[in-house]
Amino acid sequence: MLPLLSSITEGHSFIENLKMFLFNPFLTHQGDPWMNLYLSSVLATFGFQAKYFIFILLAFHFLCAILFYSLLRKMRLDFRIAFFSAIVYLTTFIHFSYYTWPMSAHHLFVLLLSLLVLNLYFETTNRIDEDRPWKTLFWLTICINFLAPFCQITILLLPAGILAHILISAKDAEDRLKKYDIWLPLFITYLGYPVMRFLCIGYIHLERFFHLAANETRSVMSFPVFFLAGIGALFLFRGILKSARRYDLGRALKALCVAAVFLYIILFIIMMGRADLMTPSKVKLYDYLSPYNFIRPFGMMFVDFIFPIRSALSMSSAMSYHVIPPSDNLIGNLICLFLMIIFMRKYFFRHKGLIVFILFYLVAMRYMRIMTTMLYSRHFIYVTPLFSIVFSSSAVYIYDLIADKARLRKVAREAILVLLFVGLCIPNILAIRIALVRGRLVNTFLIYDYIRAAHIIKDDIRIFEKESHVKGSDIFIEGVKQMSFNVDIYWNPAPGDPSRFAPFRYVLVQVLDDKSMLDVSINGSGAGSAKLAYEIKNFEIYDAKGRNIDRFRSYFDRGVEELMSGNGEEASASFRKAIEVRPFLVNYVLLKYQPGDIRWISNGSDLKGWIGEIGKYYDNCDEAFYVAKVKYVLATIESEINDYVKCLFYEAYLDNLFGRLAESKKLLSELGFIDNDRNDVSSLMKDEAAFRSNKKMHIFLQNMKATAEKPDFSIDN
Repeated sequence: MLPLLSSITEGHSFIENLKMFLFNPFLTHQGDPWMNLYLSSVLATFGFQAKYFIFILLAFHFLCAILFYSLLRKMRLDFRIAFFSAIVYLTTFIHFSYYTWPMSAHHLFVLLLSLLVLNLYFETTNRIDEDRPWKTLFWLTICINFLAPFCQITILLLPAGILAHILISAKDAEDRLKKYDIWLPLFITYLGYPVMRFLCIGYIHLERFFHLAANETRSVMSFPVFFLAGIGALFLFRGILKSARRYDLGRALKALCVAAVFLYIILFIIMMGRADLMTPSKVKLYDYLSPYNFIRPFGMMFVDFIFPIRSALSMSSAMSYHVIPPSDNLIGNLICLFLMIIFMRKYFFRHKGLIVFILFYLVAMRYMRIMTTMLYSRHFIYVTPLFSIVFSSSAVYIYDLIADKARLRKVAREAILVLLFVGLCIPNILAIRIALVRGRLVNTFLIYDYIRAAHIIKDDIRIFEKESHVKGSDIFIEGVKQMSFNVDIYWNPAPGDPSRFAPFRYVLVQVLDDKSMLDVSINGSGAGSAKLAYEIKNFEIYDAKGRNIDRFRSYFDRGVEELMSGNGEEASASFRKAIEVRPFLVNYVLLKYQPGDIRWISNGSDLKGWIGEIGKYYDNCDEAFYVAKVKYVLATIESEINDYVKCLFYEAYLDNLFGRLAESKKLLSELGFIDNDRNDVSSLMKDEAAFRSNKKMHIFLQNMKATAEKPDFSIDN
């Protein structure tokens, strides 16, 4: 997204870019104006470094928590409930991806602007009810609300929530009509840009939501008709509210609600006998209508909040975008049902403004209540506010009952309550860290070769910079593989498009913390004038003198040379340095952790098997460039794994040869975390010249295979 955003907006004025943000299909098909403004602003101000994008999102996340607390207080909820609800929302693990992945910023802006407008709306409504001056604040609300329709289509939950609150919280029919008239300008604003964009471009998410076919013959000429039709619908609804003043519709509405419930139950019972009936999403209709499924997402959030570490470890680290595994915990669901009953009886009917969060939950449940659905962490942003309120309010209510019976002093009871919530929130924060570490490779897989090359080149530049500073224009790199873009027709540059190399330059900028790296010459001219020239060949990186600049590979190659020459001690010293340095892949996946930690990172698999799972996950496209890039990245990683396996094996053999049996067994144990299939190791080593000419190494390998579980690797045996 960023390469195209940068190339499209470069050289244009702010007004021209704003127009493109609103109507250019390249920029609006997958994003929205706020999303594009955020990306372009951070890019123009700070450059492409992920820490700045994430810092801005994290600041907005904290702001959302503050606005959430403020909103609950304006709804007249108790301080403790509002405070702990905001803390739970701030720290909960399940939705962390929406503020750690910059490309999900459109979800954040929906919630941020919704909370801001709702704060102003409820403050204005409170002033109206208390007969205090409110018009200035009202027009401020309308002005701020004018920004909201430029979010993605889910922003329509905001006016829907406000309308629902007006309908259920009014004192009587007269008050209901009065408030509807007051807030009519707010509803009209959503007939502007959303309708215009739908007519000009379309909403891909809306089309998927309603299973609509994309309309390629869109025209803004019909906008006045749709706008006037929308105005007519609003005034028609007003007419219904006006007519309701003459009749007592309360009893009729209750009867309709009861009838609707009975009709729903009867329909569900009928559907249970028709397993052949499916929804457009290929879900069994009875499963789609199941009342049990309405509580399932809430139960899943509850279990994940109480046991966040387990939840983080249960996520597949071979799937990108942090997919939350669906679960069906009966005990958890029953507990949640109990908490929701407390919430409804003790809080909801006294604080009817909470209806706005129930609407968010109901809409998000369209996918979340189906067990076969992919549940991405970022999408839980729409349901965690309600979960935070229900959990916190019910927990505080139950705790107060227990504290009253225990006759705790006020200071002690409040301190214990704080410690209880702290004890729940801290593991959620730790779970976020675990999930980020486990998802590090799969979420950057398609640019892994760029990241590796940038870090290795960075280490070489540090040596060169002792003499003079290196700028991007001083560097030439040959052999960079073009980036594949596999999203849709709007985000797929032609194979020869220079923007396919922009991600590599952005990686260089981030790794070297230098904006001038955007000027690096790649694959072509520029080699003659460059101070530093590099070539990526056979998955290795060489300088202008043909020297391999990867430290691990340099130590490893030196060790193999010494081993071939019969210099065992010198070879062992080089292999030990290589093992200490470790291949870039191992350092990238494990960070500062030990080889044994690969188990909790890789879903319990060895490193090689885990990489195979990731490769299968990405093998889902027929586009030639995409397939080529996936194969190249896999080959790069497999090359690193094979070199590390050889290094561990050689050093284990030498340690055994020189009587260091404990060290040898430790290295073979580490080798098992990298590749646990001894047959694979055997096949790999048999192709090596250093192995074929060494009979003792043959015996060592045979003993290793024969005693895989309880090894005794003494060559003399």
